[in-house]
Amino acid sequence: MATKAKFTSFLDRFLENAHLDAKRILKWYSYVLLVVPLLFWAMLAFNATFTHTSIQTMLTKEASISIAVIVAIVDFCLGYYLMISRKKVLTDRRSYHFFMGCQAIGQLLVGNIICLLLALFGMYQSKQLSTRVNDEKAAKMMNIISLTVMIVFILCFVFLMLLELRKS
Repeated sequence: MATKAKFTSFLDRFLENAHLDAKRILKWYSYVLLVVPLLFWAMLAFNATFTHTSIQTMLTKEASISIAVIVAIVDFCLGYYLMISRKKVLTDRRSYHFFMGCQAIGQLLVGNIICLLLALFGMYQSKQLSTRVNDEKAAKMMNIISLTVMIVFILCFVFLMLLELRKS
């Protein structure tokens, strides 16, 4: 019990010193979801130029790159959605916590460690939000988006595991 209290105290101090409340975590999360896929696509373009192949050839030769592109597209679309409708995600504690929980699971499966950490911090900081549902429609929409993205990431994880099993 003392260790849990120490960890909670440490996490509270860390998040307070980093000025990461629920709203700010969501803001940073959306920035990461927008920037990382762009950097990934730039890396693909650079690699294609450097190896004198087309991106289409790279995608057809390496299924894992194709799956990573799907993850990047989903991340980018989600980041864009979060940028334009951040307030809808912050409608109430339960929908925000559910969204961050689904994101933590999905991002863990596809290996996005920064997004995983931000999602875990977001789950922890969801206690700052109101428990009252301000917009029922927005909360339901966020739950649907959360589940959809998580299912896509689970499918990508399954495909990656199947590729690994096929190689061995």
